[in-house]
Amino acid sequence: MIRDIFFIACLVIVVGCTKYQPSDSKLEVAEEFHKDQEQRVSRDFDRLKLSDKLSAESLGGARNIGEFFDHRLIFYKIDYPAIRFARTGVEELVFYFVDSALVKLRYKVRGNVSDYLLDSLGLSKFKPLDEHSKQLLKEGDIVKKYGSYYELNKALRNYELIWRESNTVSRFRVTSGDSLLTCFYYHEMDDYQAKLRELERLYHALDNATVPD
Repeated sequence: MIRDIFFIACLVIVVGCTKYQPSDSKLEVAEEFHKDQEQRVSRDFDRLKLSDKLSAESLGGARNIGEFFDHRLIFYKIDYPAIRFARTGVEELVFYFVDSALVKLRYKVRGNVSDYLLDSLGLSKFKPLDEHSKQLLKEGDIVKKYGSYYELNKALRNYELIWRESNTVSRFRVTSGDSLLTCFYYHEMDDYQAKLRELERLYHALDNATVPD
């Protein structure tokens, strides 16, 4: 999905490692076939790109989960789309529209694909989300090298990997609590947050608890 956003990057790892050398593997978002296919939504979502205009045809099977600011900010969600992301399943896909233009996507994926993303895209920034991850970052113990591959420290529990390209930002967020692991991949226009803040100023209020992350 969003073919033009996935690329092979050669970036400098900012956590004290040497220059990253990407392999030939690529980030994949492909159609997934299951025995329970009738329970999944199969559409050509890979044709959608950031800045595309909202249309009923492109979002067939999606449901509206919220509208704000006189319908200028709209969210659509698809449960169990018939796609795979980075070789794992997708549990839900959320579309974010501002003034009818697609400005952000959020994938909830079934597993931690950090290493695959690192190998496919390179790593431009590591963001710790808890004290343990911050400490590992201070110690320079974030990434291990095995042959020609890099692998994140398996002791990391809550963090984000962040990539920037031109006018877009991509993030993979991992959060772990007790036995629950949650993984989200975000792809958005780099001015999405600025657009949201501007809408807040124009309309004076926003209940942040009701807006998808």
